Order: sequence, then structure tokens, then C-alpha cells
Amino acid sequence: MVNRQPLSLDYFSSGVPTGASFAQVLEDLRNIAASSGPRQGIDRLSELILIGALSYFEAFCKDTASAIVGIAPELISRLKASNNDTSIDSLKAIELGDILPAKVGSLIFETYDFGNARKINAVYQCLLKITPFSKVESAYHDELLRDRNLIVHHGSVFTTRYLDQIRDKDNAERNVSDAFWNSLVVDRERVSKAIGFLSELSKKIVKASQKALESHLAEKLDTMDPERRTALDLLGWWDGHGD
Repeated sequence: MVNRQPLSLDYFSSGVPTGASFAQVLEDLRNIAASSGPRQGIDRLSELILIGALSYFEAFCKDTASAIVGIAPELISRLKASNNDTSIDSLKAIELGDILPAKVGSLIFETYDFGNARKINAVYQCLLKITPFSKVESAYHDELLRDRNLIVHHGSVFTTRYLDQIRDKDNAERNVSDAFWNSLVVDRERVSKAIGFLSELSKKIVKASQKALESHLAEKLDTMDPERRTALDLLGWWDGHGD
């Protein structure tokens, strides 16, 4: 193995800044949606796009947090102080070799749950004292996850629990007789709105993270390793072609 210092792109999953990577994912999903004409009733493609967008967003949040820790590993102490698990597999650390400093965040967060707004906010609050989700954004994300879970776990068919969750909301006319009979319909408009929401939210996350991390490292910027310094700049890169 050739000894080398990590390069700037080594700090990011697959060697691509997370903002650029996720923006491309959303653009791909938009193109997939546009490639098929409008459908009446159940739209399986829209369901799959919604599932995919939320899944990739979860990975984006994890990968961005991992890059943050790789760039500023001293932030691990904040995780530990908040009783988060910061242990890593020693054998895997050895196998990563020279690249370990850039991937230590990935090792730590590999088993973390970034599945909802509360958990995502908790990690980012701990690391950088920022909360990516506002109350309104958190509520909307929860609605998207509610629909995603119905599709994934129940084939889009209403359950009594789902109907309880939406009661007194936008579907107040639904009642228990719909359970195990009628289905959720996810249309193109809902998918487009969800993608737009995730696009704006992820852009906010990378910009706020880069700004907060730069502030945290302010006294070290002039003496930072050039590749790590470049990684810090790349952390805030957003490349949303459709935005």
C-alpha cells in the first residue's frame, strides 16, 4: 500500500461532495418522472420515485455528517459527550489504512439512524449546533415518511393506524371503512413537491454545515492541510440543475 495523505474528495462518499451527488440524484428522479406520461389512479412509478427520493435523502444526511467529522475529527468529542456511540471496529480501521482520517465519520455513522427529522436534527445539533429542519419542515417530512411507510410496508393500502394519523388533516373525509380496502394515490404533483422540498432542504444543510464548520475551524484555517481545507470548501457545494 502506498502511503499518502487523504485527498479532498476522499472525505466524501464515493468521492463526490454530498450536495453535488444528491442534487444529481434528484435531477435523475425528475427525469424519470418526466419520461412517463400521466397516469390515472394508482401510479406505481410515482410511488417508487417517492420511496427513492426519501431513501437517498437519508443517505445524504448520513454522508454529510460523515464528511463533517472527517474534516473536523475533534467533533467526535461532542458526540461522545452527548452519549452517542463513537466506537469503531479496530480491524476495519486498520484495513482503511491511510484513508482512515477521511473516513472515520463514515465508520462512526455507519450504524446511526438518520431516518427522520428528529434524529437528523439531533446529530447536526450535537456536531455543529445547527438544526436542519424547522418545525414546519419536520412536520412535512414526517408526512412524506408516513406515506412512504404505507407504500413500503402495506402496498399503499390504508391501515387503521394510517387513517388515525391523517384524521382531522387534509383527508378528514376518510374513515375506518377505507382500511384494508382503499389505497393511497401518490400523483406526479405530490412527487414534484416532495423533490422540490428535499432539494431546498439539502441545499440548506450543506450551506449551513459549511458555514458552521468554517466558523468552528476559524482559528485553524490558515494552517489546515490544503486537501482538508479544500474538502471544507466542497462541503458547501450545491449543484441543483433543476433549481
